[in-house]
Amino acid sequence: MHLGHNTNSLMQKPFSTLSKLEISATYCTMSETSSSSGHSALRPVRKGTKSCVECRHRKIRCVFRPNNPSTCISCFSHGIRCASQAETEPVPPTHARMNLSERVAQLEKDLAALRASNDITPRKNSFLTNGKAHFDPSTQPANSFGTSSELPRPLSALSPTAANNLPILSLFDNAILTTSETNNAIYDSISREFGTGSLRPVNYQSTPHFRMSRIKRARICEALTDLLPSQSAMCEILEIGGIWWDLLRILHPYMCCEDDKMSIQSYVLLALNQDNPCILGSALSWLATSMQSLPMSYDTGHLNLPIPLNDLIQHYVSTIDRLIVFDDEISVSLEGIECILLQGQFYGNIGRPRKAWVAIRKALSNALLLGLHKTTSQASATPSPHHQRRENVWWHLVQCDAYLSLMLGLQNFTKPPLAETQGKLLAGPGIISCDLYRKKLFTVISKIGDRNQAMQISSDTMLTTTMEINQELDALSRHLQPISWNPIMPSQTYSIGDALGNYESTITHFWHYQAKAYLHLPFMLQSPSSSEFDYNRTACISGAREVVQVYIRMRELAGGRINLCRVVDFQVFMAAVIVILGLLGYRPTSTPRNYSQEAEDWNLVYQTMEVLKVVSAEPENLIAAQCFQALEALVSIANGQFSTNGEGSGRKIFIPYFGIINVAPVSSFMNGTTQGAAPHLQEVDLPPATSSQANNPIIDIDVFNAFSFGNGLQNLNSVPQSGVPNDILLPDTLAIDIDQDWSWMLNTDYQMN
Repeated sequence: MHLGHNTNSLMQKPFSTLSKLEISATYCTMSETSSSSGHSALRPVRKGTKSCVECRHRKIRCVFRPNNPSTCISCFSHGIRCASQAETEPVPPTHARMNLSERVAQLEKDLAALRASNDITPRKNSFLTNGKAHFDPSTQPANSFGTSSELPRPLSALSPTAANNLPILSLFDNAILTTSETNNAIYDSISREFGTGSLRPVNYQSTPHFRMSRIKRARICEALTDLLPSQSAMCEILEIGGIWWDLLRILHPYMCCEDDKMSIQSYVLLALNQDNPCILGSALSWLATSMQSLPMSYDTGHLNLPIPLNDLIQHYVSTIDRLIVFDDEISVSLEGIECILLQGQFYGNIGRPRKAWVAIRKALSNALLLGLHKTTSQASATPSPHHQRRENVWWHLVQCDAYLSLMLGLQNFTKPPLAETQGKLLAGPGIISCDLYRKKLFTVISKIGDRNQAMQISSDTMLTTTMEINQELDALSRHLQPISWNPIMPSQTYSIGDALGNYESTITHFWHYQAKAYLHLPFMLQSPSSSEFDYNRTACISGAREVVQVYIRMRELAGGRINLCRVVDFQVFMAAVIVILGLLGYRPTSTPRNYSQEAEDWNLVYQTMEVLKVVSAEPENLIAAQCFQALEALVSIANGQFSTNGEGSGRKIFIPYFGIINVAPVSSFMNGTTQGAAPHLQEVDLPPATSSQANNPIIDIDVFNAFSFGNGLQNLNSVPQSGVPNDILLPDTLAIDIDQDWSWMLNTDYQMN
């Protein structure tokens, strides 16, 4: 029989009258037609069939998730494609039949297309109306986040000379052996995340590693979304407490998302519909931060939260730590680094700088593995949002590490880039942006940290080094933008923009003057009677005075509407102690006393105490209460309220993060060093002292339980108490002991499962 006859004529004949050869010819013709049409043909199945192919083979029930109707639960957990029974068997991919040169050409074409699409800024997401509309994931583009799993750039592609930094590759790129950057495997997409790109195996979805990875990620996503509030409750929480989203994305653009117009409600609701654990973790971190930033007067009863608010925050934070932060397989990605960074930000907000420091160091280690430190060496006139996002994440990490390390007296993690350390400060008196100023200031702070570490070994030449750093800091200050204080409008016209209008400039000034105080502090505390260090004393006290003034204005601008980072309360406490020491005897000896300036300094101290007393009323903000108590004790010593009974002389003071110290005035001070300052103490109303403070120890705690200071606060009438027994600040002794030593690692909550 001739096989080229018309197929339609065969279809019209009864099936029973067709020969085997005719049936075979008809099937081949239909297969060719369906293949040429570009999609799989639908084969007839029994009416009512809903199970996918995999569930039919496994003989299990096929159940689809409401938020992902295209993939059933079984296929999602096994990491395989969910195919309908009506579809024909998939045709093997074309690249399986390509030779090597064709596959390389196809790979280069795909890379060029992906890079071109990455340079396009994602469109603004508009699936929310007033932040509370119904969320439809189908309306969102696939690359709304610009995640690294969609376009992870090879590490060596960040720099043409990256191979020179790797010892093993330098052996193959020298005067004897040379490599080609275009044909070398390290310069293509082979370093992508497993399971993406054109070089993946044809049957990669059936490999044990891929299936186990998908199962693990699915379980993590399920655990992260275990106790989610309703969508309306989340939108309300994010709208009221989402101040940190606007603030951090002003300081660090493109954080977590390359769409600069995306709101926090849009991001969180979109992220919760992703199957990337790190994106889910970031969304929960933003939600926990927003919950922590809710006003004190806000009632959460109508939100119908699954568990109490503080317990819910603690659940989110501990789950992210356990499942993402301490899992290298999950966290070593751009989204994972951003998730850890948000965890560190949260710990800083609640006043746990050592825990924040550990999180930042973890993120920095992952960033080095991903090559984010090489991003700053790229020079591009028009960098893509993805490139800016990587660079901003790196700078965010190194800045946080520099400031936390300086405050805690620890070594910096990384050095500034060579171009920065060579001091390419802008010529002329021109004002530079706050972002560029903070990057320049980071180089100075790094030098201060190195100086402090060197002083522990030898302090002979450190004064010269200090003056050199001081000259660099003074030269940089000429480019600092002045602060223009915009008053906060009444509550009827209050908006987030009013609070954030000057915050970037304000925090930059705060860091600048804090660096100045830290720079001269070691030499300020040298012999008070020596005039050799008068310049250092003047500069240190002046910097501390400016820190206090900026802090008071920051609190005035916040107006109780913004929960500032609680580490700031400790930083201003340190600045206030410097001012008090200057008033008590560490003033310059080569110049006459300025009684007018001393009165202004005492006024600043009292204003700081008033602010800390008000701030201590915030939920679980016991750091401010500690700082207030310590300042109150120091002022009482300055006012002559100390005992002279030998061992009973002095006062016990609890220093936040560092434990109890016993402060006693020296003999020269007790003999009347501050007699001249006493009249000025009467000019300003001191906050009412605690009546029971003189008879009871301020803190009655051992070193191991230094953070469990509840016993010391029970008898204090001036400091409000927290009504929550298991608050997020003090979950248990071992969990918070990281702010004393490393025994926190014994806690099972932080161990790998």
